[in-house]
Amino acid sequence: MLTAIAMASTFAGSAQTVVNNPGNTSYFGFRASLDVPCPGDVKVGDFKSDIYKNGIGFSAGFIYNIPVVANFYIEPGVSYYYNATGFKDVKIGDINIKEEAMEHASVRQMGLRVPVMFGYHFDFTPDVNLAIFTGPELEVGLSSDTYLTSKSVGALPKFHTAPSNYGDHAIGFKRNRVDCSWKFGVGFNFVKNYYVGIEGAVGLADRAKGDNISFHENRVGVTLGYNFK
Repeated sequence: MLTAIAMASTFAGSAQTVVNNPGNTSYFGFRASLDVPCPGDVKVGDFKSDIYKNGIGFSAGFIYNIPVVANFYIEPGVSYYYNATGFKDVKIGDINIKEEAMEHASVRQMGLRVPVMFGYHFDFTPDVNLAIFTGPELEVGLSSDTYLTSKSVGALPKFHTAPSNYGDHAIGFKRNRVDCSWKFGVGFNFVKNYYVGIEGAVGLADRAKGDNISFHENRVGVTLGYNFK
């Protein structure tokens, strides 16, 4: 009987730790992500066009995990990112403008992201837990350039240009430097210090400057990390 009571107490304690671990402490962590930017449609009045392809990029930075109550936590962070996005083929009649005239066309962006995540983790063992999180993410662009390299067509020579999308000479439309996204994801901490996660971010702010044009950017990513604890 005493053995059964002891086993039941141990099980109850373990189950309690899954959702309310008394050993929770604050810690810093490093995060590196493979990003897949997912641009939305460019809308001009009632017209919209999906001119951009999904892109590729990376981000790297640090987080600080702060326990609040039970296994609920707040996790602010800061990271640097670099993303590149291509253009889809544009056809006028039977002519493919990109294929016929352009050798290269892409938008390259870099900047800083400042997320503040609210999450809850489930501690299955002292070294393994699963976390779900969501929250806002501020993004401040440091640069955003449209790289265009044309082909030599007839008497027209090959040329290259890379104007800033923040300036008056932006190609297509001028962009805002600041974005706010809503981020969400799932993270898995294992062997105590290592982290892997999958996340997404939905752009909330209009990135296009102008009264009759709008454009939003979304993102998905896979993250690897190390927790200093």
